[in-house]
Amino acid sequence: YLGSRTSDRVKKRCIELIYSWSEGLPQKTKIKEAYDMLKRQGIVQSDPVIEKVLRLSSINIYFFFYMLKIV
Repeated sequence: YLGSRTSDRVKKRCIELIYSWSEGLPQKTKIKEAYDMLKRQGIVQSDPVIEKVLRLSSINIYFFFYMLKIV
């Protein structure tokens, strides 16, 4: 959604967040399914290397969905 108008920095951050959530919240299968779908579609070429711990907070989740215009 609006991928052509979204900066690479924001895209990279979104991929990092989805990846960290899929690894950190294995009980939330929909997150893992969404990440796997992005990989199948070629949007994600390889798993990101997370240099710092991305905290699973409601602020991060809200920001992510706000950026996607879902909230």
